[in-house]
Amino acid sequence: MKNVLFLASVAVFLAAAPAVGAVAFGTTQTFEADIIGSQPDAWYDGDSGWYGGVQVVASGTDGVLASVNGGNNFVKITPGPPNSYGGGGAARNAPYSKVGTTGNDFPSAGNSFTVFRDVYFEPLADVGGFWLQNTIRSTGGAYLTESSFRFTTGEGSWNVQIGGSTEPGVTLATGQWYTFEEVWDRSQTLAGVTYNVYDMGGALLYTESLDTWNLVLSSDMGGSSAHSWFTVWNNDGYPEAVYADNFGTLDTVPEPATLAIWAMLGGLGLVAAVGRRWRA
Repeated sequence: MKNVLFLASVAVFLAAAPAVGAVAFGTTQTFEADIIGSQPDAWYDGDSGWYGGVQVVASGTDGVLASVNGGNNFVKITPGPPNSYGGGGAARNAPYSKVGTTGNDFPSAGNSFTVFRDVYFEPLADVGGFWLQNTIRSTGGAYLTESSFRFTTGEGSWNVQIGGSTEPGVTLATGQWYTFEEVWDRSQTLAGVTYNVYDMGGALLYTESLDTWNLVLSSDMGGSSAHSWFTVWNNDGYPEAVYADNFGTLDTVPEPATLAIWAMLGGLGLVAAVGRRWRA
C-alpha cells in the first residue's frame, strides 16, 4: 500500500573496502571537525578501495554555500569511471558512507528510526542523474534491504522519485539544498518506510509512504543504515559533482505523554516532522 501527499535494486555487498571507521547511530555528521581537503571519517571512495572521490570543502566552494543544517563545511562527491556500477546497465559508481551504522539490534527503543541527508542540486543543462541509497541490516548483521531516492535533471530543475514506486515524485528547483529523510517503521508484520523531502526552512515539500517495503519482515530488521551510497550515476558523468551535508540518524520515538497525539496526527509523518525540527 502506498500513501502519497504533495505539500508544496540492487543488493550490493560493500564490505570489501578497507574500514575507515563508522559514525554511531544518533549522531549527525556536519564535517566541521574535518580538515578541508581531507576524506571524512566513515566515507569510502577510490582512495579506500571503492570508487569516485569525496572531499571536505569549505562553504563557497564552486559557488555553493553550506547547508543551514550544517556549519561551514560540507562534502563534494564525484563519481568513478564509466561502467563502474556493477548492477547492470551503463552507469558509474560513487562514494558511500557508514554514517548511522549500529550493531545488529534495532536501534530504536520503539518501532521507528530516521535516516536523513542534505543534498545540494546544482543547475545542470545536460541530462544527468544518480541515486542515493540507504541500506538496512538484518538482526544477524547481514544486508537485509535498501531503498533509494532517485534524481534526474529536467528543465532547470531536478526530479526526485522513490525507488520501487510508480508515483511521479516531486520536481525541485536547482541551486538549493534539500533534506531527504527516510523513516523506517516495524510496528506491523511487514516493514514500512516513509520518504520526506524538506527545504532549508523546514517546510515539508513531499512525502510518500510505502506501507510494505519489499515484503521485508519487521522481525528481521536489525541495525540501521549499513551504508548510504551515491550510485547509478549518469555514465556521461553528469552531474560532475554532488554536494552533501548534515548526514545523520535519530530515534523517532516520541515522549510517552505525546503518544496519543502522535497516533491521532498521522504517526510517521508527525514523527518525521518533529525529527526534522530537532536537527534545525
